[in-house]
Amino acid sequence: PNVHLVGISVGAFAADAACSEYRSLWSSTSTSSTSSESKGYPRPTLQLTLLDPFTQRGVFGPGYGSRNFGKSADYAQQFMNTDDPVPSTNEPCGGCAVWDVTGARERGEGGNGDIF
Repeated sequence: PNVHLVGISVGAFAADAACSEYRSLWSSTSTSSTSSESKGYPRPTLQLTLLDPFTQRGVFGPGYGSRNFGKSADYAQQFMNTDDPVPSTNEPCGGCAVWDVTGARERGEGGNGDIF
């Protein structure tokens, strides 16, 4: 079984938090005799996809997402463009496989430069 969470822009915080919480809940119940795993259900694979994630956490948290997003996922990927005028969306997240779509030819076909 798989769980795939997707976050767009500031929604990356919600998607990453949901992934972390799911991992935490599964881990805390897997030690009990009534856990899903002890009943023969395998732990789901957690996949996190972040689309142009906003990574700053308030005034005092620049780079938070770049340092933390994707750590609790089994597989995390980030799609980003480095010419976005929105602050804190142009850096790769260390816990993710990064797909830089800045030079993708499809970006010119949408009218506003976005492919998401």
